[in-house]
Amino acid sequence: MAVLSNLLSPLSIAFVVIILGYLIGKIKFAKISLDLSGVLIVAVLTGWILSAIALHSSVVNVIEYETNMKFFSSFGTALFVSSIGLSTGGILDFRNKKDMKAIAIGSLMVCSAFVAMKIISVVDTNVSESKLLGALCGALTTTPGLSAACELENVVTNDIVLGYGCAYLFGVIATVLFVQVISNKAMDSSNMGSKVDELYENKAALYGLLQIGCVVVVGRMIGNIEIANFSLGNSGGMLCVGIAIGIIIKKVKTFKSLTTKALAPFRNMGLVLFFVGNGIPAGMQLTNGVELKVIFYGVLMTMVPIISGTFLYKFFFKDRLPATTIAGGMTSTPAIGVLTEKHNNISLSKYALAYFGALITIVILIRISVIGG
Repeated sequence: MAVLSNLLSPLSIAFVVIILGYLIGKIKFAKISLDLSGVLIVAVLTGWILSAIALHSSVVNVIEYETNMKFFSSFGTALFVSSIGLSTGGILDFRNKKDMKAIAIGSLMVCSAFVAMKIISVVDTNVSESKLLGALCGALTTTPGLSAACELENVVTNDIVLGYGCAYLFGVIATVLFVQVISNKAMDSSNMGSKVDELYENKAALYGLLQIGCVVVVGRMIGNIEIANFSLGNSGGMLCVGIAIGIIIKKVKTFKSLTTKALAPFRNMGLVLFFVGNGIPAGMQLTNGVELKVIFYGVLMTMVPIISGTFLYKFFFKDRLPATTIAGGMTSTPAIGVLTEKHNNISLSKYALAYFGALITIVILIRISVIGG
């Protein structure tokens, strides 16, 4: 029994999920693969199995798992978002009006998904609006949106979480696959700067850890500041602070400005921990009952912003579609993780700006929602 308890401990399961997910993610179909997102699929399945075991045995402690998964999720988010912010700050040019349009695209993508949710609530009056709101957050893979939704009055929190779980997996996979398809056709890559010397490469890990530490500490404080009942949340705060610190370092200490490649280990580690921390709890929620129509509504609320974002980008930019903008508008951590894994020199500026626009918009729309429950 002791051996079984150790094997089923949160730490052991986390590494098993990462190993199996990585191997599954490497399987390719028509040059398209899930890459690190394979960890998410294995995590969801593992959570479902663990929840079933917990119903018939005391070997699995659900409360212990929830506590550990929250830590993995928070730690992974901190590493990933901070890395993205620092990378973006090192290359972002606010004088480039073309990139700044990505904020509008991200915002409008979220608006299109929100409108789709409202239309569904009118057509199907029997579906819980709390579940629809959760499905909206799941379709857009937005944890800050989920937190904002759960803080609303007159909502059923369990329904919100269940709706999120029903829509989240498809939202992740669909976005990951879509951005890979369009990135194979046209990738907005750019030269990320000059080559670094061997001495810099040896110190890059230390610089990265120190900078990420600053971003996490300051970003969490900034993210939790409320103005007119609005806050950026931890992810939004760390992204903004990461961009700011990246810009400052680029101007003051150019040789310490980190490239996307230098931050890749932190980014990838954060991504897999994020998948484990969110996937296992989502899988556990599936045992509470899954409504097929909520899954279907989640599919609709995923596809609407992806399609609208495609047309919006062509309208605003009138050139080939960059996958990073769609990933940002969907607030998709997995999608940008896959893109940066496949394309070392990918530009992250449009992702960060679209993510910023989408994040602010989803939180505002959720906060002003009038939910009947």
